[in-house]
Amino acid sequence: MVSRTALRTIASHNLFSTYYVDIAPYPITADRTFFAKVQGYLQHNLPNVTDAILADATLSATMSASFENGREHTWGPGTVPLRTQMIAQDFGYLAIRNETGHYVDHLSLGYHDILVDGAFFYDFLFSGNYTFAFDARLSDGRCLFGFEFTQWLDGGAG
Repeated sequence: MVSRTALRTIASHNLFSTYYVDIAPYPITADRTFFAKVQGYLQHNLPNVTDAILADATLSATMSASFENGREHTWGPGTVPLRTQMIAQDFGYLAIRNETGHYVDHLSLGYHDILVDGAFFYDFLFSGNYTFAFDARLSDGRCLFGFEFTQWLDGGAG
C-alpha cells in the first residue's frame, strides 16, 4: 500500500470517497509492469449525479520530473474518458469493477475499484524524481477524486 506520506490529495472536495489506494510494486521500477488500485464509493444521495453524468466523467493525468542533470519536464495533462479501456498502445489499461467484482464500462453510484496497469521502459527513461498527478471530474467540473505521489525512477536514457 502506498504510504500516506507519499500520497497527497489534490482536491478539497471529492465526490468519490476513496478508502484504499495501492500501487505495486512500490516504488515503481522500470521494465516491470506496475498496477494501481483505487477503491471507494459514490453515495447514492449525491445531488445531480446520474448514470449519464458519470458515463461522461474524465480522468486527467500529469507527470513531471526533475532529472539528475537538473533539467525539469512536464507531460500532460492527458485526459481520457473514465471508462474501462486501453489507455496506451500495448502497455496501459484502465478497468472499473463494481461492488460485486464485475467489470463495468464506467462508474455508477455505489462501491467501485478503479484499476490501472502500465510500464516505464528503462532504456527510454531518464533517472529522476517523478510526480504523478491524477484528477477525475464530471463534465460539470465537480471533482470525483484527485491525488498525486512522487517517487524516484531509475532509467538508462541520456
